[in-house]
Amino acid sequence: MAKLSARGRVEIYRIFKPLSQEEAFAGKKPTQKVLMSDRHVLVNFGWGWKESGKIGPELQPETWLTRKLEAGWQVVK
Repeated sequence: MAKLSARGRVEIYRIFKPLSQEEAFAGKKPTQKVLMSDRHVLVNFGWGWKESGKIGPELQPETWLTRKLEAGWQVVK
């Protein structure tokens, strides 16, 4: 399981995927993603954080966030 603050990295963006009414009624937890300062993406499905990949050097963090927001994700405040 990945640790959010491992290797001195910090969180840049945290987003979540809203649940449909059926999913919320069934007790499902929303999926969260975090982009870290070392460009790794961590995912939390409700039971812990797991590393799911890394964004490439050609992709800016702001572009990654914009693409996720266009796909229906929302920023955690």
